[in-house]
Amino acid sequence: MVLHSCGRVGRCRLFKSPDSSESGLFVSLYPMKTLLPFFFFFLSSFIASGQKTKNEVSRFQYNINTQISTPQEVDSSLTGSQSHHPLFSSFSSWSDLGNTGLPALFNKYRPVRDALNPLIFQGIDGYGVTNDNLIFTATNNPFSLLNYNSGGTADKNGQTIKALFARNLRNNGNISFLGNYYNSEGHFNKQTCNSSVIHFNYILNRKNYKLVTGIARNSFKFSENGGLKSDSELGLYLPSTLSVNLNNASSQISVFTLKGSQSGSINFKRKSSNQVPPTDSALLENNVDSLSNVTPIRLVHVFRVSKVSRRYSDASSDAGFYMNTYSSDKISKDSMSFFSFANDVSLLSDTISIGRFPLLFKAGVNPDFYHYQYADSVSNSLSIGINGKITKVNESGKMELEGRWIAAGYPAGDYRLQGTYSLNHGQANEGPLLEVRAFLRGCSPDPVIRNYLSNHFKWYNDFNRQHESGISLNWKISKIKTDIEASIIGNKGWIYFDSIGMPAQFNDRMTVFSIHGQKKFVAGVFRSSISGLVQYSTSDKIRLPLFVGSTSTYMHHDISFPKTGGSIQVEYGIDLNYSTGFFGYAYMPATGIFYLENEKKLGNYPLLNVFAQMKVKRTRVFVQWCQTFSDILSDQSFAVLHYPSMRPHLKYGIYWHFYD
Repeated sequence: MVLHSCGRVGRCRLFKSPDSSESGLFVSLYPMKTLLPFFFFFLSSFIASGQKTKNEVSRFQYNINTQISTPQEVDSSLTGSQSHHPLFSSFSSWSDLGNTGLPALFNKYRPVRDALNPLIFQGIDGYGVTNDNLIFTATNNPFSLLNYNSGGTADKNGQTIKALFARNLRNNGNISFLGNYYNSEGHFNKQTCNSSVIHFNYILNRKNYKLVTGIARNSFKFSENGGLKSDSELGLYLPSTLSVNLNNASSQISVFTLKGSQSGSINFKRKSSNQVPPTDSALLENNVDSLSNVTPIRLVHVFRVSKVSRRYSDASSDAGFYMNTYSSDKISKDSMSFFSFANDVSLLSDTISIGRFPLLFKAGVNPDFYHYQYADSVSNSLSIGINGKITKVNESGKMELEGRWIAAGYPAGDYRLQGTYSLNHGQANEGPLLEVRAFLRGCSPDPVIRNYLSNHFKWYNDFNRQHESGISLNWKISKIKTDIEASIIGNKGWIYFDSIGMPAQFNDRMTVFSIHGQKKFVAGVFRSSISGLVQYSTSDKIRLPLFVGSTSTYMHHDISFPKTGGSIQVEYGIDLNYSTGFFGYAYMPATGIFYLENEKKLGNYPLLNVFAQMKVKRTRVFVQWCQTFSDILSDQSFAVLHYPSMRPHLKYGIYWHFYD
């Protein structure tokens, strides 16, 4: 069953998606008054029934590199339902362009990137296109979740539609499907954005073989307005009437990834043929990391196929905005694609006792390939590397040492060495309570940063290898709901985009210090989650706000109806994000990059949202007033130079999960 919704006036009708064969019921939820019948229907029907499902649902994140799964909260609780923005729901401070689905940078240290991860694409990292994690929802019965939010046609921030479907398969297998769609006109001229995300994750478990894989496609289509022509006009006139720098420009970004890990046993001991595989969802989560405790050696293949394409077009000259124009063909010369195929083929031992120390060993090779195309140029390269890891695990924690070295190919000489010590004080179910990590990395500049040609930009650079080293400490105190993380990271050869949007390298040594803390409070009906990050860089080539803070503070009520056995949950409160002022970043539409700006201090702006929400059985409804101070503090409401934040607007949404 699929529910499709929109934020425009209209009748219910049958709907067929233009991008698929999927069909269903189309329900119009705007204007706001049309929500009220649904609201009271759900309220009355669910209060009158105390029926509870016996289905148990769990959620976990699987890392393809470590083959370790980490439990996560299932998106079925009331708390956090108002966090609909794809960026701010994961981190509280961004250099964003003022609309959902547009490129953005999170305002904290960003590690150096290797040759298979071009720096020019860092603006889409916040949408999860480059991570190595797969999300699974494990459940005894098929589980579905639908989410729709909007503010109607009065809300230029548009609408969000999310759909989740998951079910367990035999032998601890699983399929999890997630689809997201964002459609936003934007609060300013030429700011329309349509983006979609489709993830299909799959687990296949057999007696001597395991496959954990995921296919994803991210699509971004948006107008490029180049920012406001005059920042001083903001607050004096309607946002939609303000002049922008570009009027006929647009960008399209497409990202396809296929990633996962597969493993098989060598010289394995066969398990009993009458063994019955567990079916409970919790067992799926706990057992996804191993084929069998009796397997002495495993052959593991970790793979990642990625293709990123970007196309920028401008139907008018917009003279004066760009410093240079190298071609009259604005469409073909401003497009590029990057394809990579990364592999890790390794042998993993079972526990081997050396003296009194039980150890796990890993050794393997890394054959990688990339194909890069821009304008009329094509570049290909194949590299080969070796890797190894030694792990000591016991009831109280883990010690691990791992390394990788590229022996031949484009990034020959690149290296990575990392040591990790984790201590959990015997509370294995709580995860490591204390973790210390030290690392050294050397990464060659990616091929795009060395050679590039477009309609407005061209560069040919002979940059040196970047060197990064650091140490971090993560302390998790579950009893008092507190997390503390501190790090010191040094960098030499930092590559960035300078104040005219061109690649540059800083060959001196720089250091970034940071400490982050998070605390949750519960006192009766009062709930609060507070987070703070203090960070400092010894060089202005890395632009960071000194302080980033956020809180979600609210009242939570559980209301029961003894006569019917029903209940509802109600929450109301605020979400507040704040970062200190700093000289941050400007944005270049032709290349999609963020570059240093020295014109204006950004930040020093409180982003306040006020919300109220309710959960009745399987249905959650929220109403939220967003960006409360953006009109009052219009001069400060810029996250990127000449790109204002969203204006005050109303959001409302509905979640509904069900079991087939």
